[in-house]
Amino acid sequence: MIPKLQLSVQRPLGIMTTRADDDPPFGDRDFFRRLCLAGRRAGLTVYVFTPQAVDWTLLRVSGYAYETEEGRWVQRSFPPPTLVYDRCFCSTRREYAEYREALQRLLASGRTRLLSHGLKGKAEVQRRLERDPRFAPYLPRTEVLRGMHTLAAWLRHRREAVLKPQGGSQGRGVLLLRRSGGPGGEAAGGRVPGPGTVKAAEAAFTVRGRDARNRPVARGFADAGALMRWLRGFVAQRPYLLQEYLQLQSKSGARTTSARWCKRTAPAAGG
Repeated sequence: MIPKLQLSVQRPLGIMTTRADDDPPFGDRDFFRRLCLAGRRAGLTVYVFTPQAVDWTLLRVSGYAYETEEGRWVQRSFPPPTLVYDRCFCSTRREYAEYREALQRLLASGRTRLLSHGLKGKAEVQRRLERDPRFAPYLPRTEVLRGMHTLAAWLRHRREAVLKPQGGSQGRGVLLLRRSGGPGGEAAGGRVPGPGTVKAAEAAFTVRGRDARNRPVARGFADAGALMRWLRGFVAQRPYLLQEYLQLQSKSGARTTSARWCKRTAPAAGG
């Protein structure tokens, strides 16, 4: 741990996040605001910046601090942070290249350290949590999606499934699949029909979620064959996980789910 005295106005803590077309130019502002306020209570200066905001010639960072007196974000020039909280979620190769360059140059200076190090993917996170008896009983069943046959076998025993990319974040690329009990959704003996199933008047399968660019997705499919063909194109060659869908309840009694992204507005199924 870096001594508290080193984290000060001169050597602050920086939250590095992905640039967005907004003012200020980043998302998660409420979360970051709370972090800035918590830092202030601890006697620390905390600011938010993007990988593109570092001036390597002057060794200054154009960042944003939350001013409680004004109740708004204020842009200022800061020294490079002593400690970086990495909150970058890149959706393009260019974003990732800019992120990696900024992070590597900050760490190469010898004056900046990462607050934490990420794991290789969600499968690795799952494996580590499963080893801990405190968490293992509460984890949803999770499998690596090795092909559409994995999903077909899953749906023979369950009506719902969550598909999520191993390296995704913020709901990007996450889908909730549901099958009905009617024609096309369930065959005799509970088996999911394959390609060539007679189409039903209503969707036998529905899909809701977000694509890789975080745009809403909502579709309906008459049979398993149509669903699997569409999913092959959606997943492409990206590594995905197949996960149990959980219905949960908050302490206040409000219903929530294991896939909070489903609360976001999406068009009606069948589009």
